[in-house]
Amino acid sequence: MSFHTFSSRRSDSSVRAWLTLVCLAMLQFFIAIDVTVVNVALPSIGAEFGASERQLTWVVVAYTIAGGGLLMLGGRLGDMFGRRRMGLLHG
Repeated sequence: MSFHTFSSRRSDSSVRAWLTLVCLAMLQFFIAIDVTVVNVALPSIGAEFGASERQLTWVVVAYTIAGGGLLMLGGRLGDMFGRRRMGLLHG
């Protein structure tokens, strides 16, 4: 194996690692925006359904638990069937 081939493979691995990091950072950003949207909508939800602040807390909790549960399910399915196969289902 020549040095050029080794360097190229190492470079591909480095690019892939950075791409993964960027994708994860974007995912975290979208999750933060998503939760912010729910919090901004809370007054409208409370007015529409006549819910108290205590009841609106449960809206945020339920939304967060559902989102976290789906993330764990997606991770488990990725473990079972492979990341590439699960990624192709959405693309």
